[in-house]
Amino acid sequence: MLKRLIFTIIFLTAVIGIYQKKLYAVNSEYEVNKLNEMRYVFENTSYCALIQERSISSKLLPFNPEEEPFRRKVVTYEANVLETYKGKEMKTLTFDFFVEEGAVSQVASTPYILCLCNKEESYYIPDVVPFRYPDNGKFREVAREAGKITNNNKMFFCDE
Repeated sequence: MLKRLIFTIIFLTAVIGIYQKKLYAVNSEYEVNKLNEMRYVFENTSYCALIQERSISSKLLPFNPEEEPFRRKVVTYEANVLETYKGKEMKTLTFDFFVEEGAVSQVASTPYILCLCNKEESYYIPDVVPFRYPDNGKFREVAREAGKITNNNKMFFCDE
């Protein structure tokens, strides 16, 4: 009985160890993919910074059911800029996000890296691209590097 118990403990320890290694590998691959994605988004948006949201407000947009499948609203965020990686240096930032009417928005409790487009003095979140990345050492390091090497040519994700 004791041998069987010891064998079971050793077996389970080995299985858990293998599972953790596989889980770590998947997370590492995921993180590498997100870092590469962030570099590409940096190249194709006009403004990138580390921010801390302060407030959010929203307003329904005019709706024409013949032209649009659903009603949209504009959510306006106000944030403190903690570090600018690309674009105009600012202490505060206001930007818009266009979403479906029922979408719930709330102030983020932690800082994050944000990529935006801008038109004149208006900043907005691009429609079909990830725009938000975690605030950790690896992402900050890549953001700093990407901010230095990107240029102000045509931005693929931004309207002209």
